[in-house]
Amino acid sequence: PRSTPKPSSAASDVYKRQALGNSVNIPAVKMLYLNGVEKMVELANKMGINFGDPSNYGLSLTLGGGEVKMTEMATAFGVFANSGVRVDLNPILEIKNYQGRVLEKFAPQEGERVLPMEVSYLISHILLDNNARSAVFGPSSYLVIPGHAVSVKTGTTNDRRDNWTIGYTPSFLAAVWSGNNDNSPTLTFGATGAAPIWNKIMRKVLEDQPDEWPSIPENIVGKQVCVLSGKLPNPDAPCQTRYEYFIKDNEPQEIETLTRLVEIDKTTGQLATEETPPENRELQEHQVIEDALGTLYCLDCPPPSQPVTIKYP
Repeated sequence: PRSTPKPSSAASDVYKRQALGNSVNIPAVKMLYLNGVEKMVELANKMGINFGDPSNYGLSLTLGGGEVKMTEMATAFGVFANSGVRVDLNPILEIKNYQGRVLEKFAPQEGERVLPMEVSYLISHILLDNNARSAVFGPSSYLVIPGHAVSVKTGTTNDRRDNWTIGYTPSFLAAVWSGNNDNSPTLTFGATGAAPIWNKIMRKVLEDQPDEWPSIPENIVGKQVCVLSGKLPNPDAPCQTRYEYFIKDNEPQEIETLTRLVEIDKTTGQLATEETPPENRELQEHQVIEDALGTLYCLDCPPPSQPVTIKYP
């Protein structure tokens, strides 16, 4: 789907926090490839989104390739707001008669846990991190509610027919869709069509509320990691670092070593591919990082001229 401009380095050195915050599409497709469409549809169903038969979908599902209802999206994002517990929507809180006597009153029920608390916290923290999304949305976008930590995500479908913004605190959630009733294309993105409306709603809702951050689970730990690789800094080859949160026992253990021997196409200076003839291949030492699919990216080679194909299933 068409979306807002992405960082020019999105194909090589965007880390997960930045990828999610900036709505970068390629990492989203790779993440779905690694986890599988069936598992995504199963989890979405547990969180409140009914996609139906997973065989009807491919990797485009992560980019908006499935029909959803706003009520389903609100329920699903509410799982993050409730630290992993699903609480279904209830439109009627109280019924009174003309005399003011309460006839019925909604009694909240304990919800079902569908995500670990730690996973919900990491997602919520990324979505409230204004620095993580500033490359695309800028530091002062409609996604910022001054004086409040608010987790928020935008979305835009093909031809900008659907503009979404959904955001929440631990106590309040607002979901906004903007588009045309006849499903014709619009001229706006999620960040420019739905976000201004969402911003006004959240400002009003939170104007007399204290700043409320997600509760930090005990099993969340923080570490300084290298910006490029996400690995631990190498004392013998210092790297630029950033602070990142992890679920305990899932934090990186490997020391960053960017320099390695790789096969280079002598004609292009790029990494050799399946099409590179043997006589054009040469082992050279370069700075290289590797993504979760095992795809190599050379940091000091000419940019690749051929796309990488992801075949699924």
